Amino acid sequence: MLAYSLEPIVSFNADSEAERESAAFRSAVRTGAVGMLFILVGSALAIFQGVGISRPLRVLAWRVNQIAGGDLDARVVVKSNNEIGRLGANFNAMADRIAVLLEEAAEKVLLEKELELARTIQETLVPGSEPIERGRLSFAGLYQPASQCGGDWWTYQDFEGDRVLLVIGDVTGHGVPAAMITATAKAACDVARSVYGEELGVAKLLETMNTAIFHSARRRLLMSCFAAIIDPKTGMMEFSNAGHNFPYILRDGKLSSVIARGSRLGDLDGSTYEVKTMELEAGDVIVLYTDGVTESENESGELYSDRRFRHSIERNGELSAADLRDVLIAELDAHCGTVGQRDDITLVVGRIA
Repeated sequence: MLAYSLEPIVSFNADSEAERESAAFRSAVRTGAVGMLFILVGSALAIFQGVGISRPLRVLAWRVNQIAGGDLDARVVVKSNNEIGRLGANFNAMADRIAVLLEEAAEKVLLEKELELARTIQETLVPGSEPIERGRLSFAGLYQPASQCGGDWWTYQDFEGDRVLLVIGDVTGHGVPAAMITATAKAACDVARSVYGEELGVAKLLETMNTAIFHSARRRLLMSCFAAIIDPKTGMMEFSNAGHNFPYILRDGKLSSVIARGSRLGDLDGSTYEVKTMELEAGDVIVLYTDGVTESENESGELYSDRRFRHSIERNGELSAADLRDVLIAELDAHCGTVGQRDDITLVVGRIA
């Protein structure tokens, strides 16, 4: 063979190239179509998932706005146990708790108003802080409850001839129940004064108060009490004690106790009380107090104690009744410092001119 033609080969190559390009185009079209399909499917799934997430979130946001607007009954329906479902369940629990807290807050405000009213009423049961003059006798008292209502109480009543009845009492505990017992004691005191008039004695007074408190408290609460009738003209003091702290008498710089014994009010029905007398002299100072004074503590838990209280009376015994009362309280406050008052405090100071 002397010669041959390459045209068939060229034609074959051209056909092969055209077929390859056609196959590549078809492959690209198929790949693009499949990719577009996946994109469409993915987009649809994303939209569906987004709607499924955003709808309960929009409902939850709406319910939150309702709660903020004061509709405390707004709740969401929990349909799943995923994060959104748990969020909805926590929202419902939070809404329930908010409703309970608001109800408790409203009740607390109402209770505080009632306690404030009770404290205002109780303050009318005790005399004010101004000094009182009855002939040769001058006296001044102070009442400080540990809470809005207290269980301490003191009062005085006038008899003919400048004679004065002084009464001080301390109910076990403090707060509203104790305040109710002080009100009972004050009512019993007033009734006894009205019934017996000028013939009322300290023993009969304590017996009347004991009966009233026994039938009111049923021994759940008791009251210690000291009662004295002082005649400034003669200096005679008649007194009885129902389990109360012994008052102090300061005479010529020496301190002694006014001792009489008896069961606390409300402990036994039909209790009787002994009557004792003593003669007060010019310059004598008598100090009546409740255990909230001597049992007050400082930051270290150290009691003020009878010893400190006695020394304070002895150091300042030359002062007037009102000034001595103020100094005794000031020294007590200095001992306690920043420690809050834990018990009711009542102090009555009298002086014979």
